[in-house]
Amino acid sequence: MATITKYREKWKCQVRRKGFPASTRTFAIRADAVGWGRAIEAEMDGGVFVNRDEAENTSVADLLDRYMRDVSPAKRSHASDKGRARTVRAALGPYKLTALTSPVLVAYRDRRLKSISPQTVIHELNLLNRVLTLATKEWGFVLPGGVPNRLRKYTPGGSGAPRCTRPPVANFRIVQSQREFNVLSAA
Repeated sequence: MATITKYREKWKCQVRRKGFPASTRTFAIRADAVGWGRAIEAEMDGGVFVNRDEAENTSVADLLDRYMRDVSPAKRSHASDKGRARTVRAALGPYKLTALTSPVLVAYRDRRLKSISPQTVIHELNLLNRVLTLATKEWGFVLPGGVPNRLRKYTPGGSGAPRCTRPPVANFRIVQSQREFNVLSAA
C-alpha cells in the first residue's frame, strides 16, 4: 500500500514493494498523491512497472552533454555536432525527458524554420533523435511516450515530390510523335 504523508506543505506518496525499487513523488493535492500511488501499485501488480525516476530527473541538456562527451568524439560528424548540440541545448535543454513530446519538437522546428534553412533543422532534429535513441537503447532511460520521432519532415519545395529536370520517357515519345506528325502534315 502506498504511504501518503504531509511533507513541507505538500503531500508525499511513497510506494514500496518487495522486488521493486521504491518510488516517491510529491504532490500539491492529496487526491493526486493517492491516485498516483494506486496507479504505480497497479503497474507493479500487473508486472508492467518501469521506473521513470531517471527520466523525470534528467534534462535534455544533461543527455546532450553526455552524448557529446562520450559518443560524439568517435564520430566523423563530431565537429558539426558541436554546433548543433549547442543550438538544441539552448532551445530544448531545460526540458525534462518526460516533458519532451512531439508538440514541443514541432514548435521548435517551426520556430527554427523562420530563421534557418530546412536542411539545418533536419540535421538538428536528427541529432536529438540519435541522442534519445541511444539513451533508451543503451543508457537505460525509459521515456513514457517513447522517442518522439513522428515529425513530418519539412521539404523545401513544399510538395514533397522529387524534382524532375527532364520529362519522363513516355512524355518524350508523345512529344516526339507529335513533332513527326506536324512535320509530315506540313510537307
